[in-house]
Amino acid sequence: MRNLLYSCVLIAALMVPLTLQAADRSKPAGPHPAGGKVKMEFVNTKLVHVLEWFSQKARMNFILPHSYSKERITIISAEPVPLEEAYQALQAALDVERLRIKPVGRFALITRKPRKEKGVPGSGNTKKPVN
Repeated sequence: MRNLLYSCVLIAALMVPLTLQAADRSKPAGPHPAGGKVKMEFVNTKLVHVLEWFSQKARMNFILPHSYSKERITIISAEPVPLEEAYQALQAALDVERLRIKPVGRFALITRKPRKEKGVPGSGNTKKPVN
């Protein structure tokens, strides 16, 4: 019985990495690269897989609502690019799909851009409302 308890404690310790340094909670959501360049080859790839890749490469935390889990994007770089440029490419690809990254503490929340209302100045719609 005691061996089982020790085994459970050991497994729990291995599953939760111990950090001796205090986490810097002031860092905003955004790429925190370890350095270097990355090459991207995402062709019609599920957004969740692209975000997993960015999470690993840029040390970013993402929140992706389940309703967006089937969204697909394409980002291709012929040559390796700095991680900051890769992040800008991600933002552009999301923009095409009417999605955006909204910082929420240390996380980046993927949200849908709001639709523009008809007749609102600056919305691009020049039609006047019918009375």
